[in-house]
Amino acid sequence: MSRRCGSCKFADLLSYGTVECRRMPPQAYFEPTGKVSNIRPRVGQEYWCGEFSERDAGDELLDIAKLANQMLREAK
Repeated sequence: MSRRCGSCKFADLLSYGTVECRRMPPQAYFEPTGKVSNIRPRVGQEYWCGEFSERDAGDELLDIAKLANQMLREAK
């Protein structure tokens, strides 16, 4: 298995080619409107930061379900 963000257990698949890294806690973001939200780094699946940890089969199934739901929403 290649050591890349797309196959790391800390990556949350957002869409094909993009993942949100969940290795560290989210950072607070203060919007100009005064609303406070949080952000995590969004990176390409081919990147690798050095904190790689291999995913298991359960992680892969969650990604497949997320992509399927996203495709269904976009098809409507």
